[in-house]
Amino acid sequence: MLIKRRSIIKGLACTPLMMRALSAEAAAANDTIVVVVALNGGNDGLNTVVPLTQYGTYNTLRSPVGSGGSIAYLKPQLSVTAFNSNPATPPASSTQFAFAPAMTLMRTLYGTGKLAVIAGVGLPSTELQPQSHFNGFTDWSTGQINVDSSALPAGWLGAALSTSRPGPLGTVTSIESGLLVASSATSQGLVVGRPQDFNLNIPYYIPQFGLGDSFQKMISLKSPTPAAALANSVTNATLNAVGAMQDFATLAADYPSPQSDLAQQLMVVAQMIMGKSGVRGYATQAGGYDTHSGQNNTHPQLMQDLSQAVSDFYTYLQKKNLSKNVVIVTISDFGRTTSANLSLGTDHGTASVAFVLGDMVKGGVYGTYPSLTKLDPNNNLVVSVDFRNMLSDIIVAMGGNATTVLGQTYPKLGFI
Repeated sequence: MLIKRRSIIKGLACTPLMMRALSAEAAAANDTIVVVVALNGGNDGLNTVVPLTQYGTYNTLRSPVGSGGSIAYLKPQLSVTAFNSNPATPPASSTQFAFAPAMTLMRTLYGTGKLAVIAGVGLPSTELQPQSHFNGFTDWSTGQINVDSSALPAGWLGAALSTSRPGPLGTVTSIESGLLVASSATSQGLVVGRPQDFNLNIPYYIPQFGLGDSFQKMISLKSPTPAAALANSVTNATLNAVGAMQDFATLAADYPSPQSDLAQQLMVVAQMIMGKSGVRGYATQAGGYDTHSGQNNTHPQLMQDLSQAVSDFYTYLQKKNLSKNVVIVTISDFGRTTSANLSLGTDHGTASVAFVLGDMVKGGVYGTYPSLTKLDPNNNLVVSVDFRNMLSDIIVAMGGNATTVLGQTYPKLGFI
C-alpha cells in the first residue's frame, strides 16, 4: 500500500523533519548547492582531456609496442571537441586541448564559460599510498590524506555544511548508496533511492524488523538515545522522508529520459531541488573507471554518459531557473599511467582532470597540464594542483570554513 503524505502527517507529531514547508526558512543564508559526481575507480585524465600541444608524445605513449593497437584518439576525432584556455575560442581555432570525442555536450558547456577544467589535479606526494583505491577515494571524499581506516573523518561535503541549518531532510544526501563525502561528524547522512521506488508496505515497515540501512543513516552514530526511543525516532524520520520523496516523484516529468545510472541519480537530485528539499549537498557516483584492460571498450562510453548526464542535469535546471546556486563537481580516486599497457588499458597513476560546472563558475583551465616527458620518480604525471586546493574553493563558496575542514589554508584557484 502506498503511504500517503497526509496519512503520515495525521499519524505523527509535527516535528522539524515533517515541516517541508519551512525548508526555505531553515536554509542557511548561503544557499549554494553542491552536487558531487564521484567517478569510481580512477579516471584516465589523459583520455578525458587530451593535451593537443603534446599530441605526438601522447600518441606514442598510448600505442604500446607489442600490443597491436592503441588507445590514443586520432587528431581528426578531436577537432569537434578542441578547446583553449579561453572558453570563447571556437573548436576550429583551438590548439591546446580537446575533450574526449564523445564529450561534445561537455564541450558545448565549456563554450558557455560556465565549466572549469582543473588540470593536473591529484593527491600530493606526501600521501603514502597514492595508488590505493581506498586511500585515493577516501582522500578525495574527506579532504584528508593518510587516513586511518579505523577512524574515518567526516566527508568534506558534510563537514562544510555542519554549521548550516538543516532543512526537513537534513543538509546532505547520497543517492542510492551512502558515500563518505556526505558524512558528518555525527551522521552518515541521508541516503535515498529513486522517488518512484518509495512505495512501502506499512505492516512490514516496523522497528523490530529493521528499517533498512539507508534511513538508519539519518540518525547520529553517536546518539545516546535509548534503543526504543531511537527506533521510534528513526521510524518517524523515515516515514516523513518517504512521504517527501513520494512527493518529489511527481516532479520533473519533463526531465530528459535518463540513459545511464548516473543520469538517473542526477534526475533524483533535480527532483529534490525542484521540491525545495532544503538539502545543500548531494553525492552521486558512477563506476567502471578502473580501466586496466580494454579501455577502448569502456572509457569512451563512460565519457559519453558523464557528458550527457551532467549536461542534461545542468541545462534542465537552467530552463527551470534553478541553476543559479548549483555547482557540480567531479572527483575520482586518482589519474592513470601515461603509458597504455599491453592489454590496452591503463594502470593506477597520479594526476588527472576534474570538472566544476555552474552559473557561478568562471570557465577556463586552472592548474598546469602535466608534461608527458617530465614525469615524477615513478614515471607518473606530476601533480600541479593539490586536490585539497580545488576543494577549498568549493567549500568557501558553500559558506564553509575550508581551513577547519581541510586542516590548513590553500590559495584560491579562482574558478568560483
